[in-house]
Amino acid sequence: LWGPASPFPSADAEEGESNKMAIQNFIKTCESRGVGAMELCALHLKREGALLCRTLSYAGAEFSVVEASLTPEQIETYDASAQLWQMLYTRMERKLAKMELWVNEALDPRDMENRKEEFKDARQNYRSQLWSGHLRFFRSLITAMKVPKLVELAKTALAEDKCVVIGLQSTGEAHAKRIREKLEAAAAAEDIQEDMLSAPQETLRYVVRKVW
Repeated sequence: LWGPASPFPSADAEEGESNKMAIQNFIKTCESRGVGAMELCALHLKREGALLCRTLSYAGAEFSVVEASLTPEQIETYDASAQLWQMLYTRMERKLAKMELWVNEALDPRDMENRKEEFKDARQNYRSQLWSGHLRFFRSLITAMKVPKLVELAKTALAEDKCVVIGLQSTGEAHAKRIREKLEAAAAAEDIQEDMLSAPQETLRYVVRKVW
C-alpha cells in the first residue's frame, strides 16, 4: 500500500519524506475519499493475498424472507416524504433555471464564459447533493419502517428461548451522527434542546443547507 513501487512511495531521506510520512499520506488520502476508498483498499489487499476475512460457516443455516407490511401511518409518512422530495426537486430546478437566465444576461463574452462555468459547477453540485441525499433518506426511512416487525420477531424468538442476533446495514447513523455533532456544538452556545437522532431528518437538513 505504501513504500517503493507503490502509489504512496517513501521518498529519499534527502527530500525530507520518511516512510512514516508516506503512511500518513496514504491514511489521509483514504480518509478524504471516504468509505468507498477504504473498501477498494480492502479489495486490493484481498486480491494480493495480503488480507484474509473469515466468516462464520453457513453449514446448517436456514434462511427465510419475512414481509414487513406497512401500517397506514407508515404509508402516510412515506407518501408525505415523496411529496416533500418532489417539492425540493422542483425548487432546485427553479433555482437552476434562474441561474441559467443570469448566465444569458451577461454582455461581455468573457463574463459569460465565467458564468457558464459557475452554472455548470452549481448544477452538477446541486443535483449530486439532492439525489445522494434522496437515496440516503429513503434507505434510512425504509430501514426504520422494518423495525416494528423485527422487534416482533425478536420477542417471539426470545420467548422460544433462542438467541437473537440483529445486523443492521446502511442505516445512515454515521452520516447523521457527524452532522448532529456539528449541530450540537452550535446549539450548545444558544442552549437549544435537540430531539433524538433521526438519520432521515439529518439527511434532509444536510441537503437543504447544501442546496439552498
